[in-house]
Amino acid sequence: MRTTWTITQWVAGLVIAVAATPQLCHGPTQPSPPPVEPADLVLLEAFWPSPAVKKVLAELGYDTLVQITPKRFWSNRTNLFDVARYERFIWTPNDEGAVPRAFGSAQRYGIPPGYDGWVLLDLEKWDPLFRPDDFDDETVRRRVADYKNLIAATRRLRPKAKICWFGLVRGPLGGRSGELIEQIVRLADGISVPMFSNLRQDYRNLDHQIEIHQSRLKACLALKKKYSLKVLPVLSKRHNVKVGRGILRDEAGTPIRMIPPPHVQRRIIETALSIEHEGMRVDGVILWWKDNGLLATQTDLDTIPDTPDQAAADRSDVQFARMVAEAAAKR
Repeated sequence: MRTTWTITQWVAGLVIAVAATPQLCHGPTQPSPPPVEPADLVLLEAFWPSPAVKKVLAELGYDTLVQITPKRFWSNRTNLFDVARYERFIWTPNDEGAVPRAFGSAQRYGIPPGYDGWVLLDLEKWDPLFRPDDFDDETVRRRVADYKNLIAATRRLRPKAKICWFGLVRGPLGGRSGELIEQIVRLADGISVPMFSNLRQDYRNLDHQIEIHQSRLKACLALKKKYSLKVLPVLSKRHNVKVGRGILRDEAGTPIRMIPPPHVQRRIIETALSIEHEGMRVDGVILWWKDNGLLATQTDLDTIPDTPDQAAADRSDVQFARMVAEAAAKR
């Protein structure tokens, strides 16, 4: 059953106060912990900002990330990676698209020739990797090959690009699934951690969501130590509204994604930037959401009632981007 959404009072919920109390050491000297890396952080965005927001992002130190999705490399006919398609569509500068041309940057058209920035490979065909025992061996083998072929083709076509996998690590790796994922992840320069939350209207499950994010971050940081990968969590200004075992939808059945209050946003941001595991910390952040695409196309992929127009979307973009940049500067 879908839940119909009506605007009700949002409970501010949850005020976090952390007090640090110095501890006296007694007894034998404890071994020193491994050194924590310096705080230089890469700030990246992949949400096609408006021209006004893009100017602020540049002032805050953000660079643009290229996100590469299956429309550029996947064959729906064979259900496999298609290298010929990728060669044709890795760079499509004449593609007008639905979002106004002034939004975003050149990277909205794929990976430009000679590009030396970050590329996020987004191939969400990962079920045989997450649950290999549910699939026959040939299906698993083909899917691993798809991922490896995608990164090999990207290396060949854009040798200067830095490559990051999206969403392949969802927690501690183990067993056959962990072995398969490691085979793929170690071929890249970085891994991303989607820190998208399913939060109840009163935010009482925030602690549980933070625990999930921490588990994923620690798994990625362990891989960083093993393979010298960069770890770049993906942060969104929005969250799914959790109701029962599902998420809140409007009368048409469209998922509703809301902007939480600043103290909730800060808690998630601080989780990403402050976590340390085996001497490793994250190397930067990626900002991602799709307000501008929804506003321009009036599609029903999501409902975003709290930013009904471009001015409201821009204000929330700047607020969140500034919040992340300020937190990064303090790390």
